Amino acid sequence: MSDGGRAAEIRAWLDAVEAKPPPTPAPPSSAFIVAAGKPITQLERLRQRLEQVRTGKGPSDVPVLSDAALAGDMGPAILERSAKLKALRAAGDLDAGLAYFRDSPADGCTSIVDLARISTGYNPSSPNAADNLRRFQAFASKIVESPVFDRELLDQKPLSWKPSSWSRSVTQVVREFPHISEADAAKIRKSVQRLTRAAASNPGRRQSGSLFVQNLLLAEGQDFQLFLYYASASFKEIHEKKKDPVYRASMTLARARLRFLATAWPDFAEAVWNKHVCAVEDWLDRNTTPARKSPVTFCFD
Repeated sequence: MSDGGRAAEIRAWLDAVEAKPPPTPAPPSSAFIVAAGKPITQLERLRQRLEQVRTGKGPSDVPVLSDAALAGDMGPAILERSAKLKALRAAGDLDAGLAYFRDSPADGCTSIVDLARISTGYNPSSPNAADNLRRFQAFASKIVESPVFDRELLDQKPLSWKPSSWSRSVTQVVREFPHISEADAAKIRKSVQRLTRAAASNPGRRQSGSLFVQNLLLAEGQDFQLFLYYASASFKEIHEKKKDPVYRASMTLARARLRFLATAWPDFAEAVWNKHVCAVEDWLDRNTTPARKSPVTFCFD
């Protein structure tokens, strides 16, 4: 498809997306569970499990905790441009702001992602909000089906172990997040350790964590990739008479990696500008659950 044809498709998508939350969340489309026209059955099973949680027919009380990060060699420059864009808008210099926005594909990428978030009613800052789980599903589907991204990876990875100790489980969970910083990895390690301690304190009972969402914008030169990972983990310690404890751990990790169409960005920048603007700096804040609102320490201090 030519850049002009893609830009027209993007404008049509933008016209259909409301810059306000819906009264009730729409059910997630099949886009998040289909790649190259082939259903991903494991991801569908995860969707069904999450639906069971939402309807109360499965494990209940599952907050949706979110973290957003910016990585890559362009990170500092992007944050500097993001601050300049916000200053132009705050000063009311809309003409200069639009020109600057047209030359800022990273801010365009986060504006579109945030527009999808708003239109589905998903609220990372309130992990216990009513129906937030289903709203997150709808948000993920809308991002994956958006014509502003080329889909490069879409899968689900179920993991389970019978390690000799909880420390091995913790290490393997952390290894499944290869695109995050050492600091974020340390936070994940800390939260998984909390789950394992809970499992050890309640022998025979399964301990499940909250749904964890990791948003990552990776910027290398003019290449912008969006990573959307979400995972749930559970742990169980089984005690039998005169035997050492048996440890079991499992995690389901759904992964989406999308490449933003930066070369086509100038063609539809004005349409996004007129609809909704969310600078990278604001996107990082809006998609990170504040620590004070997190009911568990999953990825947060």
